[in-house]
Amino acid sequence: MKTTKRRIAMQFSVQFVIFCLIALLVLGLLFFILISFLTKKDIEQNFSSIGLSNLVTETIFINDNEPWVPNYYEDLIVESDSWLQIINKQGQVIYSIEAPNDIPSAYTAHHLLNLQDTNRLDHYTVHTELDTFERDEPLLFILGYEDRTYSVLQSWAESSYEDSSPTLHDEISSYLAEIDGSLTITTGDNEVLASYGENGEPSNSEPLEIVEQQLHPGSSDQYKRVFYNEDANEIWVLSTENNSPISSSPSMVTYFIIAVSILLALFLALGILYTFWQVTRFGQPLVLFISWLEKLGRGDYKLHLSSKQKNRVFTKKGKIRSRYKLYEEVIHAFSGMAEKLKKSEDDQKKLEQTREEWMTGISHDLRTPLSTIEGYGHLLKSGDYQWREDELKDIGSAILEKGDHMLELLQDFSLSFQLKNHALPLTKETVYANELLKDSVLNLANDPVSADYHVSFLKHEGDPLSVSVDLKWFHRLLENLLYNSIRHNPTGTAIDASLHENDGIVELRIADDGVGMDTTTLDSLFDRYYRGTNTGEHTGGSGLGMSIAKGIAEAHGARIDVQSKLGKGTTFKVYINIATDI
Repeated sequence: MKTTKRRIAMQFSVQFVIFCLIALLVLGLLFFILISFLTKKDIEQNFSSIGLSNLVTETIFINDNEPWVPNYYEDLIVESDSWLQIINKQGQVIYSIEAPNDIPSAYTAHHLLNLQDTNRLDHYTVHTELDTFERDEPLLFILGYEDRTYSVLQSWAESSYEDSSPTLHDEISSYLAEIDGSLTITTGDNEVLASYGENGEPSNSEPLEIVEQQLHPGSSDQYKRVFYNEDANEIWVLSTENNSPISSSPSMVTYFIIAVSILLALFLALGILYTFWQVTRFGQPLVLFISWLEKLGRGDYKLHLSSKQKNRVFTKKGKIRSRYKLYEEVIHAFSGMAEKLKKSEDDQKKLEQTREEWMTGISHDLRTPLSTIEGYGHLLKSGDYQWREDELKDIGSAILEKGDHMLELLQDFSLSFQLKNHALPLTKETVYANELLKDSVLNLANDPVSADYHVSFLKHEGDPLSVSVDLKWFHRLLENLLYNSIRHNPTGTAIDASLHENDGIVELRIADDGVGMDTTTLDSLFDRYYRGTNTGEHTGGSGLGMSIAKGIAEAHGARIDVQSKLGKGTTFKVYINIATDI
């Protein structure tokens, strides 16, 4: 049971660890995919401002000369109406995507410095990134896009500062109405100077918001373009609806919530699959065990398996499969329990049969002396005969002998009951084992029934061995064994009694060279009511002698061992601890 508990605990622990590792691996992979997805979405929504840095990082060069830009970034450049140029150390364009015809194919140092200072190339807004990572010579990436709104905004701001366009107000209003936009002009201190569009109401913007609008003009619902007129210290903010497909996609927060929901759903799905797998793995053996319990409950002690169940439980080589290996002890325990129950059932049937045979024999044993007593009683009662004194003595002796036999049978019944219920009273005393065995052998030798048998006793030499026993009952034990050798062996049989000692244990041995016993008799020898015999003759007795001997031995903390072979004789050995208080 401890092995099964330990194996189950280990199995569940290992499976739990494996499940956690798989879950962490899957969730880690999904988290990595999520981060990549959110990063790409962030790049898509702010490609003009932050996408160039990622593009530079992911661009690879074949043979150190030919750049290869991932298709993902090529598609983004096309979707955002942008263009890309890669410039080498000499200022030559070595690679381009969607580059318009009105931009240079080679750049001077003056052009590049001005481009980086102003982020402008004619009417294009540009962003630059210098790539020097593990390269012999640097490369400059230029990402540009046409921003007509910025050009218009710059023109208005310059015209307003120079005061050279008296119709500027009408021009601005007309343009804003056309694009459904609004314009707010503030000072460097965020004081609103003028506002156009949206019913002419001014709209304040916080300083950080203005910076964000400048860096990420397309990241919100409003597409806001900011121009700072340094000469007039004015900030012009032009706002229009952002109808770009990229900017109109869900926000990052929305994507994050969707991604987390997917992760939780996948984790739940993994948990459900794991639970289903566990139910399948551990449920099938339990169903099999329940079916076995139902069979045992019906008294069917043969735990048959169908061919399908055999293939499920055992391999072709007859070994238990890994799914059922966890319950190996349980399967063996079921088999052992079924065998014990079957044996118990067989023993019960055998006991009933033996008891019936015993009752028949006992009835015969009681009927015979009773018939004799009853016959003599009728003769004495009739008064038809004149009995001589010697005849009356013979009748009295016969009646007394038959009565003693019946009394012996009744005493055996009582003693067997006491031993069965552990109610035999013992008055122990410490005696020498040599004297104990010798007295029992002498009693047998002085009995006329042993006159035709060769009975001997071998004394133990050396230090005397003492045992603590109830003399009355232990003599009964030894006499039952001795008389068993007389009762079931033919005349002329040698019966030898001897004493031995080994590791503090006294061995009282009774051996004969008689007919021996077969396996069936040997297995049933100490069963109650068993009246075995190898002579083929009815030997009388209660059938309780050997059972009583075993019970007396157990009451003394001793045990009886028997060895026998047909034609070779039988040896009884009684083992009891040496007493140390004599």
